[in-house]
Amino acid sequence: MSGVHCMDTLGNEIVFLKQEENVALIHSGPTANYVIDSVDKLTLNHLTHVLYDGVREFKIDIENPIEVYESLRDILDANTLEEYNRDLIIAETTDGEIFLIPDGGHLLGEEGQGGSSCSSSAPKEEPSFEAVASAKVKVEGCMVRSADETQALVFIAEPGNEEEVLPGQKGYSLGVLQSSETNPMVAEVLVQNTGATDWPENTCLRCIAGDNCGIPELELASIKAGEVAALAMALSLAKQTESYWAFCSGTNVIPQAPVLHMTVV
Repeated sequence: MSGVHCMDTLGNEIVFLKQEENVALIHSGPTANYVIDSVDKLTLNHLTHVLYDGVREFKIDIENPIEVYESLRDILDANTLEEYNRDLIIAETTDGEIFLIPDGGHLLGEEGQGGSSCSSSAPKEEPSFEAVASAKVKVEGCMVRSADETQALVFIAEPGNEEEVLPGQKGYSLGVLQSSETNPMVAEVLVQNTGATDWPENTCLRCIAGDNCGIPELELASIKAGEVAALAMALSLAKQTESYWAFCSGTNVIPQAPVLHMTVV
């Protein structure tokens, strides 16, 4: 029998044990104590390093998660292991600037097999790298409300700027909301093109991690330099989720733009 061993961030031990016809999961420690005799579906997020085994969602705590991910692929078939953001590339330029590139498996020579992503297919015409790198986006503020305006949303934390939501990437939080069975919500986000040039063609807001809440991608106009635009995001909330949307042009994330982030607890 072969297996995969790691720890979660709460100090619990995780063991995936390959048996003759199935894979068992043993999760034990200070906050976990259960056994799944046969894992039917394991969801893995490469961006957040979060695993969901059908019972609990937990974040793994290891120095090199790729080794664990490769080992999981060895013992789990493609129908059992569901991967998100597998082709997300975090790249650094010679000047130390961080770029996030969704669907970047083709840049690594991969065929993109196995795994799914909440990002949609890339536009056919790609803007130049220089145009994307020089684009600037500033979030001026937002208003988050119930779609029918009859029921108040319960905020645990109000919307506002965040120092770092992803490695090297600043963000803007749409708020931390308390989970409920309310109607869909609307986030009206004011954004400004603070650069010296118009935004590239095919600029969009794209979900790069977590539940897309009904918006895998939102097409935006090519806003001129200095202009302010309002984005209306009609969101269907899910319980206990974190969602991330990035301003993109083609397959490239605009590096000088905040990542929109929302949490439901």
